[in-house]
Amino acid sequence: AGTLTVNKGELLIEPFYLKVTRDKPVTMAVDLTWQPQILNVHQLTYTHTNVLTLLGQGELALGDQWAINQLTLRSRKTLVKPLYTHYLTGFLSNESQLSNLEASGFIKATFNWNKNKDKRSGLVQLYNVNLEDQQKRFGLTGLHGKIQWSDAQELPSYLRWSSAYFA
Repeated sequence: AGTLTVNKGELLIEPFYLKVTRDKPVTMAVDLTWQPQILNVHQLTYTHTNVLTLLGQGELALGDQWAINQLTLRSRKTLVKPLYTHYLTGFLSNESQLSNLEASGFIKATFNWNKNKDKRSGLVQLYNVNLEDQQKRFGLTGLHGKIQWSDAQELPSYLRWSSAYFA
C-alpha cells in the first residue's frame, strides 16, 4: 500500500501530454498484492486535484508479456472543462475542429474489462454538457444522456439536448 503525490512536472506518452502544477497536484494511492506472475490491485485512487478522480481495481498478469486480466475504472462526477483542458486536448491535433472548444457541464464514466470472459463494457453519463467551437462553427447545449456499450450484449444509449447549431 502506498501513496505518491506529484506537485510539479510534465508527462509525455505520445499523444498523451499532462502538465502537473502546484495548484493541481496529482495523487495516486494504491493497495496491491504483488505475486510472482500476478499483480492484484485491490484499490487504486488517482486524483488530479480539481480536475479528475478515478477509482479502480484490477488484476495484471506479469511475465515477458504483461496483460490486463481484469480491470474496473470509474470516475466521480467530473467537470467537463478541466477534463477537456488537461486530458482530451492532447489527443486532438491542432487542425481538429475539436481542439479549441468552450466546454461546461459534468461527465461520469465507468469502464470494465475481463479478459477471461472476453468482456468489455463502458458507461458514460452526461449532465448538462455544453460544447461550442471558439470560432462559432458549431455548438451543442444542454446535452444530457447515457452512452453505454458492451461486447456481451447490445445496450441502449440515450441522448437529448436543448439546442445545436452548425455554421
